[in-house]
Amino acid sequence: MDLSRVIIVPIPNIENNAAWFGYLRSYVPPFQVAYTGNPFVAMLLREAGIEVRQQPLYDRQKYNSTRIRELMLKGDPEWEDLVPKSVAEIIRKINGIERLKTIATGEAEPHKW
Repeated sequence: MDLSRVIIVPIPNIENNAAWFGYLRSYVPPFQVAYTGNPFVAMLLREAGIEVRQQPLYDRQKYNSTRIRELMLKGDPEWEDLVPKSVAEIIRKINGIERLKTIATGEAEPHKW
C-alpha cells in the first residue's frame, strides 16, 4: 500500500446519525474505502456506499484500553508493559495517572471539554 495516499482524520462526533455521513464528507477528500472497528460506523458507511475494512485486532483481551486504564488507576505497573515505551514515558511526563484519577472521580466532566 502506498502510504503517501493514506490520511488519518479525527472527526468530531455529532449525535444526528442521518446527517453524519454528510458531516464526515465535509472533513475529508473523496474516498472509496474506510477502516473502522466500530460496527455502527461501519453500518452508516456501508449504507452510504463506502467499502468498509477492519484490521484484525491484536490480542484484544490483553491490549484493551479500558483494562489498561483500570491497571493505571489501581497502581498496577503492568500497564506499562501493554503500551509502547514512548507512550508510557509521555504518560509519566504529563502526570497522566493523576490526571486519569481526576477524570475517574466524575468531577472533571471531560465530555464538556
